[in-house]
Formats: sequence, structure tokens, C-alpha cells
Amino acid sequence: MDKYDPEQVRPYLAQYSELRERGLRYNDQFKGKIPEIAGPDEDRLIYLLSNLWSIEQEKRRIADAKAAGFRRIRSGDGGSTKRFAEVILYRPKYYVGGTGEIVTVPSARVRFDASGEPVAVIPKGKRNGYDARGAEVFAR
Repeated sequence: MDKYDPEQVRPYLAQYSELRERGLRYNDQFKGKIPEIAGPDEDRLIYLLSNLWSIEQEKRRIADAKAAGFRRIRSGDGGSTKRFAEVILYRPKYYVGGTGEIVTVPSARVRFDASGEPVAVIPKGKRNGYDARGAEVFAR
């Protein structure tokens, strides 16, 4: 078992999701509820299921945003700054202990660096905003 790879628990994700729908939230609440993962590594596997579930929720949120008309902002999509009605900043960070972050900013400006890459998302009326370096930026 690779203690850092959430993909190995994908076969049990449907069972985990069903239990979450029934209101279970804390890892201890899942103990003994998925017989296939019972054993000495059960805690770790529940933890990996929790991470995988979060990753899938993030993917779903981004897919929903694309379906709602958001498009990924890539290099060359703007000058030094460009205004958008709404911006989503998505920073996928998958590691044991955490998943990515998704920030929705209504009426925002995206600032680009000299190469055309988004470097900041600035909410309307603010001088400072979110660091967009290394993130995926979607806007509409």
C-alpha cells in the first residue's frame, strides 16, 4: 500500500460518498462501515478516501464552472490587466493532509506578467488581491 496515493482507494469511493450523503463527516465515523478496507490500515485508507472525495468535489466544481461559461485564462489573453464579471482561482495542491483551493471572486481584474501569464486576481474596489502564480484561472 502506498500511503500517499489516494487513487488506490477509488474502488471504495462510491461507498464512502454514500456514507457522506448519510451525514458522516469525521474519519472515525467511517470505521467499520466499509468492510473491504477493514484492518490495520483502515485509518489511513479512510484518510485517503477523504482526500480523494475532496479532489473529486473540486473537479466537479470546475466542470460546473466551465458548463456555466467560464473559460481558462491563459497567457496572451490580456494586456497588463483585464476585467471580468467573475473569476475563479483554482490551485490544485494534492498531498496527504490537504487538497486544493478554489476561490470565486465576483467583478475582478486579472493582472498579467510580461509573458502574459496571470499573476494576480484583484476584487473590485481593492488594491491587493489573490496570488495567481501557479494557479489555474477561469473567468467569464
